[in-house]
Amino acid sequence: MSDSPSVFADALDHVAEPLELVERAMREQLATQAEVIAAVGDHVLASGGKRMRPAILLLAGAAFLVRQVVFAP
Repeated sequence: MSDSPSVFADALDHVAEPLELVERAMREQLATQAEVIAAVGDHVLASGGKRMRPAILLLAGAAFLVRQVVFAP
């Protein structure tokens, strides 16, 4: 039997490209000229956990053969 972290990592490989789009969108939303706000945004993104829901959504879509991902602001 495979261990869970390996299975999850393998599953994430299937949605790596759309997850990169999610990452880019999050960074674009936090882009600012104000250094303090930019630093806080970087800290929030680095703290983790912001990618789990998008990953689960993308994996669910893949399970139901959803082929197109649309990002709305």
